[in-house]
Amino acid sequence: MFFVGFIVSSFLNYYQRFKVKYNPLQMFPYELNYEMKFKENLIGNLFLIGSALGLVSFYTYFGFISNDGFIKLVMIAGLASSLLFSFIVFTPIKYIKLHLSVDVLSFILTFMVFASTFVLALLDYQHFETDISLVIIFISGFFGVIYFFFLLNPKLSKWMYLDKEVNSDGSSYFKRPKFFPLAYTEWLTFVFLFIGAILVFIESLGL
Repeated sequence: MFFVGFIVSSFLNYYQRFKVKYNPLQMFPYELNYEMKFKENLIGNLFLIGSALGLVSFYTYFGFISNDGFIKLVMIAGLASSLLFSFIVFTPIKYIKLHLSVDVLSFILTFMVFASTFVLALLDYQHFETDISLVIIFISGFFGVIYFFFLLNPKLSKWMYLDKEVNSDGSSYFKRPKFFPLAYTEWLTFVFLFIGAILVFIESLGL
């Protein structure tokens, strides 16, 4: 709910400011707050904080279900990735070293949520053979593999390159490609964070 609220209110706010539709395929999450004060996108930012706090609260609760090592690993990966993505939204790309460092950590930790959930469900199924765990094995494995392939995208390492366009008078200019790898990967990470949390929640029903 908070996630949808953040998307809808922030996208509308962006359009009102620039009279241009926000495109997550080529625009970074931080651009929703670019060169503006927190209160100028107050509703969207509050929804974002609500999303992060919701994920943090959930993973904290999940971590206390038992002392199982993989449950703790899911909790740590989920907590850290949730907080890091919120940090990405408020960190402009001009702070490139910081932004990319947080990106890498966020990508790794988000993948860890799926990997550790997969192993947790597998171990649970081996002990109790529950239908819930069997479903989570396949779904977490499926989404984990998809996300992993997105991270292996060779264009991701060349995200800074722009497309060259030539005007009718022979002059040229550069613009962002239709699909900007780092930008849409950050948005995909946000979506996968919530998919991961849903899978962890479903798995917790069988523990």
